[in-house]
Amino acid sequence: MRVGIDLDGVLFNFSESLYRYLKDVHPDKAPRYYTEDGMRWNFFEDWGLSLAEFLEHCNAAADARYLFAGPTRPWAKDALEYLAVRGHSLHIVTDRRFGTTPKVSEDITREWLYQHGIPYDSLTFSADKTVVPTDVFIEDKPANYDALWHAGTKCYMVTRPWNQDHAGEPIESVELTPEGIKFVWAVNWYSHKSETFVMAPNTWRQLARIAQAGYEKSVQS
Repeated sequence: MRVGIDLDGVLFNFSESLYRYLKDVHPDKAPRYYTEDGMRWNFFEDWGLSLAEFLEHCNAAADARYLFAGPTRPWAKDALEYLAVRGHSLHIVTDRRFGTTPKVSEDITREWLYQHGIPYDSLTFSADKTVVPTDVFIEDKPANYDALWHAGTKCYMVTRPWNQDHAGEPIESVELTPEGIKFVWAVNWYSHKSETFVMAPNTWRQLARIAQAGYEKSVQS
C-alpha cells in the first residue's frame, strides 16, 4: 500500500516553531503563551499578525532555522515505522517553501527527517497533495482532504482543533497514535481483501479487529 503523509500539522508542529522564533527574535509580536487549544487554520490572525506580517516572519524564521526545526509530534516516528516494517511505502508531500528561496525549507526538511530517523520512500514539495499517487493519505488541512477525496484517494484527517468545523466531504478522522495507525492499516488491509467491503463508521473498530486477525492468520499460513 502507498501511504501519503503530510508534515506540518501531522508529523510536525508548525505554529509552535514559529512561536519560538517570535518569542526569541520579536517578543513584541509573540503571544503571551502558546497553546493549540481552539486554534484556527489562520491562527496568525489571533496573534495579531496580518497575512503580510505572517509571511514575512515565516520567511525570516526559515532563514534563521527556527521554522521546521524542533521535535516531532508524539508517536510520529512510531506510527510511520509501524507501516514501514509491514512493507508499505511512505510518501511525504508537503507545501513547504518559506525562506529566501524554497531550497531553504527543502534543506531544513531533509535534515529534520534524517535527524529524527523518520522513514520515508519519497519526499515531494507541492501544495497539491494529489500529485503523488497514493492509496491512503494522512492530512490535517480540510481543503487538501477534500481534494484527495475527489481524486479517489482514501484520506484520513488527523484530529486537530482547526479541522473540527469542516463543512466539506464527510470526515474520516484518526489519531496519530500507535492504535490509530494500526486502525488505518488494518481497515485498509481488510478493504483490499474484500470485494464487498463497505465502510460503516460505527463498525470501524470491529473491522479493525477482524482485519488484524485475518492478517495474522495469513502470515502464519
